[in-house]
Amino acid sequence: MCGIFGFSVGKGLSSNKTNHIKNDVKNFVNLSIPRGSDTFGININYDNKSYVYKTNINPKNAIKQELYKKFIDKHLHLATNNKNFLNYFGQTRLVTNGTKFLYKNNQPITLKRITGLHNGIIFFNDEQKLEENQKTNYESYNMKSDSLSFFEELENRVEESKDSSVECFIKFINEIEGNFSIAFSDLHDQIILISSNCGSLYYLYDNESKVFIYASEKN
Repeated sequence: MCGIFGFSVGKGLSSNKTNHIKNDVKNFVNLSIPRGSDTFGININYDNKSYVYKTNINPKNAIKQELYKKFIDKHLHLATNNKNFLNYFGQTRLVTNGTKFLYKNNQPITLKRITGLHNGIIFFNDEQKLEENQKTNYESYNMKSDSLSFFEELENRVEESKDSSVECFIKFINEIEGNFSIAFSDLHDQIILISSNCGSLYYLYDNESKVFIYASEKN
């Protein structure tokens, strides 16, 4: 999915599976690097919480670092004692619209209840946002990315609506223009959603997963 990868492991992660997950991440990194090698980030969900590791170095080097090894070992160990679903997703690409120097832009983007990844460029059909963008210095070290703006707006809509995050996402994504490959988790609804309008949406689904797939044809 254009540099985005992930798994929904399901309930009751056993300790003998943790090495398989670490190997899966390594294999996904190697497969994703042709789509981008500027950065690495991974999000792990369990116990109704999100845990994120991200760094602006080559992904192959990132997963060899001691900080990453401690991060993945710690959270996979804790997840083996948890009865909730374990989900993880990651990416190997840098922001494409916005500055990498603003830490909040770098992915996965973590908010109060939503953690997400987005590749592509989104254009908002909103006069106020358009006006704000036109006033922005595009060389600014504080320029917010379209990805961060998207997930902030999505979370606001979910918080203000009685609809589920899936329903809010489908409505919102059909109001914007551009190309996107997206994956996000909602801690409140305990789901993962993956979506793309680029045709590069590959997944394996089973009945126990709380994973929703939305393939959009809009460009």
